[in-house]
Amino acid sequence: MLLSDNLPKINCVHISKIEAGVVLANLGELLEIEERSDCYALIISRMNEKQVFKFEKNTVLVTI
Repeated sequence: MLLSDNLPKINCVHISKIEAGVVLANLGELLEIEERSDCYALIISRMNEKQVFKFEKNTVLVTI
């Protein structure tokens, strides 16, 4: 069980303001971000692999 003094700082960030190096809650570290005409493609390091996740442009992400 996590104690309240052990919880990481949680932030909500609009996807257009996100930067490489942040850790996305339950996903992993953001390595790269690519803006496309209809979405943002995020390349995330997850389980020692690079994975691509696509998000709509109006998305708010949770970072830790």
